[in-house]
Amino acid sequence: MNERKINLRDYGGELRQVAITGHGRIKPALILTNDFELTCSEVIRKYAQRWLALEDISQQIEFFHFNRISSSMVIKVDFDLTMSILANNLLRLFATDLPGGYKSLTRESLYTKF
Repeated sequence: MNERKINLRDYGGELRQVAITGHGRIKPALILTNDFELTCSEVIRKYAQRWLALEDISQQIEFFHFNRISSSMVIKVDFDLTMSILANNLLRLFATDLPGGYKSLTRESLYTKF
């Protein structure tokens, strides 16, 4: 892990750059933040949670990939997809808050029951 302060053109302030190595990948992961109050390990933990959320969204939209067998260009996320992910997350929250073990039901089962 390597940490240093950097300046970006047209930003107007200092940024904190954290380079993470030894995480199972060839190239280091870079984090840019303007938060100088958190410790380095807190920054990494915070961004790791965000990366997991982004990975989950990526997996949810994988079937929107244009010519997914032959192309590496992903179609941009549009309003419909954003609303679908939002609805899915709200349904999961609804199921979690219900008493009686509804948390593990599928979307279709929740829809049928309610």
